[in-house]
Amino acid sequence: DKAGNQETNPGAMSQFTFVWDRTPPTAYLIQPSSGQVYMNLASITGTASDPPGASGPKKSGVTSVKLRVYSPADDLCFLGSGFGACGAAPELTVAGTDPWEYVNTALTGQLASGTTYVISVRASDAAGNVQAGFTPVISSRTIRIDKDPPTAGFTKPVQAQAYVPAAVAGGSGILGTANDALASLYPQSDALLDGGVQVVVSYLDGGTSYYYNTTACSPAAFCTTSTEAASWNTITGTTDSWKMVFPVGDWVSDKAYRAKVRARDRARVSPGTAVGNISSPGTLGRDIVDFIVDGTPPQSSVRSHLNGSFIQNLTSVFGTANSDLAGAATYFLRITTKAAGSPEAYWNGAVWTSNPTNLPVEVVGATGTVAWTYPGNILGHSAPTIIESDGVQYGLSFQAKDFAGQLSAPATNYVILDRVGPSVVITTPM
Repeated sequence: DKAGNQETNPGAMSQFTFVWDRTPPTAYLIQPSSGQVYMNLASITGTASDPPGASGPKKSGVTSVKLRVYSPADDLCFLGSGFGACGAAPELTVAGTDPWEYVNTALTGQLASGTTYVISVRASDAAGNVQAGFTPVISSRTIRIDKDPPTAGFTKPVQAQAYVPAAVAGGSGILGTANDALASLYPQSDALLDGGVQVVVSYLDGGTSYYYNTTACSPAAFCTTSTEAASWNTITGTTDSWKMVFPVGDWVSDKAYRAKVRARDRARVSPGTAVGNISSPGTLGRDIVDFIVDGTPPQSSVRSHLNGSFIQNLTSVFGTANSDLAGAATYFLRITTKAAGSPEAYWNGAVWTSNPTNLPVEVVGATGTVAWTYPGNILGHSAPTIIESDGVQYGLSFQAKDFAGQLSAPATNYVILDRVGPSVVITTPM
């Protein structure tokens, strides 16, 4: 004291301890993973530690972790509600230290699809030491953002086309492609998730939807008890050019079908799971197709002249045809004659010729049973001329072909020319 008294007893002296800490702490990133593609960043997580000193195990401890989300493309930082100039305070405060987490609902909405971002963290300790640098992967990670779903479409079946069951069965019946415009963001450009292509097939009958679901509908392939959401069939194998293996016996013939396809990429969510952006079918003729499966051939008939009947002329030849459900694609009519010792002749609309000729017909009606007529008012065509002698046979053959490629059984009637009336002789009285 000022009087010169001095405390010499150490036990009576006031004592305190402190830690001399000159070693900076380190912050670590756990999620997101470096080099991966994300569809959202709902949270960013990590840990931090303050290493002990070189002369002993003492350390002051981590007191805070700061985070930065940086866009190299435009040299901007996320400032909490949007991106702006990085300036002097581009860092964001996280919750906790070991572990720590950053959650901001505004962040995902501000991230642009197709853009690269750098996320870095740094820690500070109680002694005031601040992490000086960022070690790639440990405290600094580069990620890419993909918010856009891939696209998928059908190459077969084709919109509004008709098929026999075998044409849309096996491994070549239902085909398509899928791609992602942002595939280059992914490490191996493998944007599409394995098993990411899915197809749903259904038909409508009496206002009720029947879905293809071999699990829910067993032993049938289509049933009403399933729903569209439960009936998406996952395509195995390659996804950029995909195929759906469909057993021919699973088709219910003579139905109008609708098929939809969707695709999912391998973009991750913030916990690191590859949930993926998924496309939503919405374009008819691309990812939605309406088509017909028709295994019933058309039916056709010649009604103007019954088989074995006698004729005086062929002024009008007519009949009926039914090509439902696929619809008629083509009609074939042939009119032939063959006199004894002469080659068969074909009517070509104007003259008889030796060349087999399919004649056009005039059709009334579009669905169900339609009526056909020849020559009707078809330009350039007239009724066949009668050039043979009585007793010569004429053939009238008609077939219909539907849009599924099926031909009706030939309807052929043969008629006999008879233009001379009967003769009458009176024998009594004389």
